[in-house]
Amino acid sequence: MSYALIGRKRTKKSKFYDDDKGSGHVHRKAENVRSWDEFWANNKNEKADCIYDSALGHSFIEEVNTARCKAYINKGITISSRKFARQTISVVITWGIDTGYFGESPPANPCFNVSIRRAKTPKTRGKNLVYTQEELKRIWAACDKLIDKYPFQTSAIKLLSVTSLRKEEALELKWDYVQESTGLIDLPSAVTKIHENQDIDINAHIQFVLDEIKALRKKYSWAMFLPWLFPSFRVKNKNTRPHYSKKFPHKSHLQDIRNCWNAVKLEAKVDGKTSRMKKTHHNLSNEVVSDPYDLIGLTRHTNTAVLEKHYLRHDADKRKQQSKLLDSKFKLIKS
Repeated sequence: MSYALIGRKRTKKSKFYDDDKGSGHVHRKAENVRSWDEFWANNKNEKADCIYDSALGHSFIEEVNTARCKAYINKGITISSRKFARQTISVVITWGIDTGYFGESPPANPCFNVSIRRAKTPKTRGKNLVYTQEELKRIWAACDKLIDKYPFQTSAIKLLSVTSLRKEEALELKWDYVQESTGLIDLPSAVTKIHENQDIDINAHIQFVLDEIKALRKKYSWAMFLPWLFPSFRVKNKNTRPHYSKKFPHKSHLQDIRNCWNAVKLEAKVDGKTSRMKKTHHNLSNEVVSDPYDLIGLTRHTNTAVLEKHYLRHDADKRKQQSKLLDSKFKLIKS
C-alpha cells in the first residue's frame, strides 16, 4: 500500500534495519525515520506513478471529494488495480477522519460512493484458441534447443503441453507424487485449483518428459537433494540444501517459467500464454472421447459446463453443416 501512496523508491528509502537485534528484519515505521520533514526534503522530487504525485495528492483536504477520487481510481487498467486504489485512498481518508484532519464534523468517506463496474466484454466461444500439431512440434523442438540455457524449465513446458496441468500446479509437483508402479501422478488437494485430490495417468509422452527430468537431475547433482520435479537454480550453491528446502520450501522450486516461455515462443514462432496448451490438451481429448462425463475425467473438471464455455473450441464449419441439416427438418413449414 505504501508503494501506491508515495512510490516504490521513496518507500525503499524509508526502510529501517534493526541492527541492535541482528535479525535484519525490515520495518517501515514512522518512528524509525529521523524526521518526516527531513525525509520529504530529500525525496520530494522522486517522481513516481503514485497518489502523492497525482492531482489528487496535490489537493487540499477540503477539495477531496467523490469526483476527484473516482477520476484517479478509474485510471487503473484492471479491475483489481482499481479496487486496490480505492482501498488505499479509503484507508488514508479514514485515518485522516479518525485523527481529526477533517475537523470536528468530518464528511463521509468519499470513496464509499465510488462503484467499480466490470466492463461488459463477452467472450465468444470462437476465441478459445489452441495450438496445432505442427506448432506443438515446433515448441518441443525449441525446448530441446534451449534445454541447456533453461534446464527444468523447458521440461515443464513439455509437461504442460501433454497434460491437463496448470502452470502453478506443475511447478509444485514433487517426486513423491509420481507413482510409476501404478502409472499415476497423484495431485493432492494442496496443489490443485479446486482443492481436491486428483490424479493424472502417465502415458508415453508424459513418461518421456519424466525420464528427461531424471536425466537432468543426474547432470545437475544439486537437484537430487530437492523433492521437486522442477527445482530452482537459486539453491544451486547452497551448502545445506535439504535444510534450505525444508525451511524455505516455496523458494527451492521454480516460481515461474516466463523467460523460458518467451524464448521458446520466439524460437518456435508461436504466440499465446502457457494456458493455451491446457486448452489444446482439452480439445484433443474431446476428439478422442465423445462422452462428456468421460471427458472431464481426462481434463479434471468437476462439470461439463466450465469445460464447454472456457476450453473447448467450436468448429464454425461443422456448426454450419449441422444448421443445414436442422434446416431440412423445417421444410414442411415453407411447403
